[in-house]
Amino acid sequence: MSNVQTFLKTNFPTTMYWLGKKRCILSTFFYRNNPQKWTLKRYRKKYKVNLNLENPKTFFDKINYIKHYYFDSKETILSDKYRVKQYLADSGDGDIVPKALFFTDDVRELEKWISNNKDSIKRFVIKSNHSCGDIFIYNNGVITRKYGIKIKSLKAVYRMLKIAMKYNHYYTCFENNYRYIKPLIFVEEYIDMDNATEYEFMTNYGQIKFVNVVNKRQSEKKSELLYDSYWNPLGSNKNQLVVPPNINYMKLFISKYASNFPFCRVDFIENENGLHFCEFTFIKSGGIGSFESKEMNEVTGSMIDISKLLDQKKQL
Repeated sequence: MSNVQTFLKTNFPTTMYWLGKKRCILSTFFYRNNPQKWTLKRYRKKYKVNLNLENPKTFFDKINYIKHYYFDSKETILSDKYRVKQYLADSGDGDIVPKALFFTDDVRELEKWISNNKDSIKRFVIKSNHSCGDIFIYNNGVITRKYGIKIKSLKAVYRMLKIAMKYNHYYTCFENNYRYIKPLIFVEEYIDMDNATEYEFMTNYGQIKFVNVVNKRQSEKKSELLYDSYWNPLGSNKNQLVVPPNINYMKLFISKYASNFPFCRVDFIENENGLHFCEFTFIKSGGIGSFESKEMNEVTGSMIDISKLLDQKKQL
């Protein structure tokens, strides 16, 4: 992120946040009846590359094919960052889910809760359940957002959350899994991310295909490295990595919850306090993403098998 962007988001957080949401709404408004056209146009404009949805080969060809030609209603509950906690607890995996301390659909109720608790609970995280990136870290009076951007007051956080509660994240990139989530705001226990490793498992019908390993997620010093399913470095990555101690549990978890989906990214955070579930993602980067090279997009694309979906379309 440039110094100018950091300055604007620090000093005018609500305005920049509102402009970002407004831009998304306007850019998708004319494509509501043809979201595929928006995806093709947006991807070409951003990366100067044409997606191939007729004969998808690369990773992002296939992710966007899934976005437009596949949807399972179960994705809605798994994408809901608050309700998924109870779902996992009911399924026997609540021990690794960060605890929710409070939830509401009214920002005024959030204000009251924070006013009553911020002196006793000095570190916590504020999130929305129905969006992406609406994460505010409260640490002894210091408030930060993604990439470590500082927010000067809780009032700015409340203003941004009021905007978020009225916004349907579906209209950012046309991801169906977000479309029917009922908006909530919740407060979550603080997880130390500065000394944590995040594992993003890219899975195909419950099989791990490759892993993105992230350090310092919420910082400007964030780093990302790719590994195959055997923990061999991919692409320009030359760093060897010790296999995570909880890998067997993570594999069982992925098999349990992701086996029905042609693509599901399952994220875990590991720090000195143990393993924590992070989230399920069904369309990586909303489909508008890339890797370090064209070759890596092709290599990772070859790992994702969507032949079942292609066959189903042919039969229609």
